[in-house]
Amino acid sequence: MKKGLLMLIAVFSAWKSWGQCPSGQMEVVIQMQTDAWPYENYWQLVPSGNPCGTGVLFEGANFNVGCEAVAADDGPEGYPANAIVTEGPFCLDPGAYDIIFADSYGDGGLQFEVLVNGVSWAAFSGTNFGNTFTFNTTQSNLISGDSPCGALELFPDQEGLMMNNANATASIGEIAPNGLECGVPGSWCEGNVTQSLWVELMFQPNQAYVISTCDTENGVDTQLALWKSSNCSDWSTFQLVSSNDDMAGGCAVGEFYASQMTISCLDTNYRYFIQVDGWDGATGNIFLNATSTNPNYALDALVLPVWCPVNKGDTPTGYIQPFIQDLGLDASFSWTSNTGFVSNEWAIQDLPSGIYTVEVNSNCWSGLATFEVTEPSWWNATPTITPPSCSNTPDGAITLEISGGTGPYNTVWTDADGVAIPGGDLMDQPAGTYTASITDDRGCVYVQNFQLQSNGELNVQLGAINDLCINDIYSLEAPFYDGAIYQWSNGNTSPNLEIIAEEWGVGDHTVSVTIMTADGCIGFDEITFTVNNCIGVDEISKFKGVYPNPIQDVCTLWTGDATDWCLMDVQGRLMAQFIFPKNQFVQLNMSDICMPGFYLLKSNNDEFKIVVE
Repeated sequence: MKKGLLMLIAVFSAWKSWGQCPSGQMEVVIQMQTDAWPYENYWQLVPSGNPCGTGVLFEGANFNVGCEAVAADDGPEGYPANAIVTEGPFCLDPGAYDIIFADSYGDGGLQFEVLVNGVSWAAFSGTNFGNTFTFNTTQSNLISGDSPCGALELFPDQEGLMMNNANATASIGEIAPNGLECGVPGSWCEGNVTQSLWVELMFQPNQAYVISTCDTENGVDTQLALWKSSNCSDWSTFQLVSSNDDMAGGCAVGEFYASQMTISCLDTNYRYFIQVDGWDGATGNIFLNATSTNPNYALDALVLPVWCPVNKGDTPTGYIQPFIQDLGLDASFSWTSNTGFVSNEWAIQDLPSGIYTVEVNSNCWSGLATFEVTEPSWWNATPTITPPSCSNTPDGAITLEISGGTGPYNTVWTDADGVAIPGGDLMDQPAGTYTASITDDRGCVYVQNFQLQSNGELNVQLGAINDLCINDIYSLEAPFYDGAIYQWSNGNTSPNLEIIAEEWGVGDHTVSVTIMTADGCIGFDEITFTVNNCIGVDEISKFKGVYPNPIQDVCTLWTGDATDWCLMDVQGRLMAQFIFPKNQFVQLNMSDICMPGFYLLKSNNDEFKIVVE
């Protein structure tokens, strides 16, 4: 982890000098940067050479880990995660001291910075299962210029400074300009600081200067920032005056990506510090100089549009960062807009589209300028759909006409299972739900679902059935399709349905069929038919019995010459008694009378064995 990358890290405590130490002692403060697992860490401050646990002057982090680096569970013990922690001040005699560090997991993770009398003095990074780090209060471990309080001095219009940042460090909590844009005052190409050097500008009042690393002796892609402060040891007092990463047009001599900034209107009530860092961790020889110049003031700004189309409830992302050419950022800013927006901040953010006006006032110059924040229109993806001929036939297609966002666009399709389908247009697909993920030229993403539905329906006609007699058997034929699936309403799965009238019983009945072809085309039809007794006068005397038998629900009985009937189970118990007219067909709902089983239905003249299912 880069020690300077702290834009999203909470500051646990801030250091300042209390001046509490007796004469002859040094005031020592230890700052630490934790990682995501600080409960694994433990450290001690001891006189140099002492083993862990002997002569302990201070101990910190998770005491449960201790000198033996005992494994510790994630818990409240120790320091907060991803935070800057400050311990001290400690009043120490001149001499050498050890920081003994232990990590129970074996991946290090705690970084230390030692400050002596407010000056950054030593820096260490914990590794593996632990380390012993030594510092001496009388001799700094750091190179000259490694912190603002130990800054080098730059006198304008003289020879300049030749420096090397190979052994430099970035202090814990060290500030840096934002990383929004190269070549813009107030920003760097990156928002990180890795191995920085600090130089104090020894300026003259009412003088403008060009501060530059563009020189034949410079060999590093540099980034520069000028800060003013009233306390070199307190980052909270530092105010950004100007910055540059990559001078306009590049450097014609030495490193092309040298940096240069023009500043003026410097306040004698402050000290001015130049922060010099290599871009993306670059190190080597850096030449820095400052030369007097005559300023040519002009008000300009970095304007970032609302990047993506904004939906209701979303936060817009418009941004304006003004600067005064040849002066920097050391001024007051008053903003108004046609949207009712007002602010006194230097840079304004989370802006919707609109016209924004800023009034700038400094000790040297005042001005007024207007800037526009634009916003891309909302997405519109209009489909042209070719439906598949059948649900499972892969011949459907969707093409999109896209507007909104910022073209050009890239479209990625996925099916209902999330499987990606190559190609910008959706081609040769069966029916289903498909998702288009549209990415515009700015990386904004819009997602919309589309349906492919088949228009292919089978024309299934079962025809009509004349009334059936109870003894009839009728073959009902559905249209035949090779490989198709047939599903009749009575559970039959063959193309033809044999209707045995006696099984259906007397009355009106409906039968239907659903057909699905191998391509996914579906057809459906149903018909209604009637089953009649169809027994003539001459045949009635010959008919005896119960039908259907076995009985599922309702059965039909010919009473003949008997009027008194009874239902008995196989053990001879009487289940029900009936009185019917003679010589009639009557219907019995057996599901209302008895449970499934074997029974005897009898009269004085006849008896019939029946099965109720």
